[in-house]
Amino acid sequence: MKLEKEIPTWAYINFQLLYQINKAKDNGELSELTVSDLINNTSEHIGSNIPLESFYSPVNSGSVFSFLYSLLVVPKELFKKENYDLFKEFEFKIEDYFEIIKGRNLITQNFKIFRLLRNSISHVNYEIDTNDKFTVTLWNTNNGSIDFKLKSDIHRLSNFAVEIAKFYIANNNKE
Repeated sequence: MKLEKEIPTWAYINFQLLYQINKAKDNGELSELTVSDLINNTSEHIGSNIPLESFYSPVNSGSVFSFLYSLLVVPKELFKKENYDLFKEFEFKIEDYFEIIKGRNLITQNFKIFRLLRNSISHVNYEIDTNDKFTVTLWNTNNGSIDFKLKSDIHRLSNFAVEIAKFYIANNNKE
């Protein structure tokens, strides 16, 4: 099975887990519950009897890609315009997060990578390696051919997503 096919299920499980945390907080039970309790409640709520051992992802790739979708795709759709100028101030070294396989010339400025990553995430142009299950490849197509391709691992990709989230939070606090 292709690992990216697990992403919608993992995303659903993640959101149900967050629902259980919120429900416990609203009921004043959060301090009494363990992570195991929350997972059991989530499993009961889903009602699908999916054993978590049957999922191949060594880490929860569903949350990483859902997180990236919410950080890169949703804002562009909501703001109705390309708003990547915000990322001009986002300082990072691409080599800390990605290996550029193709298209280095397309990302001469850091903020251009966000448009390409947004396209990759929104068009599901990514793949999780079936053998090591940690390696992720993301790409962009232009006129039917791949013009941009990155490789990362799920941990570095999640760290990148966290840095984007921190950047958003810091910029929202400036306003």
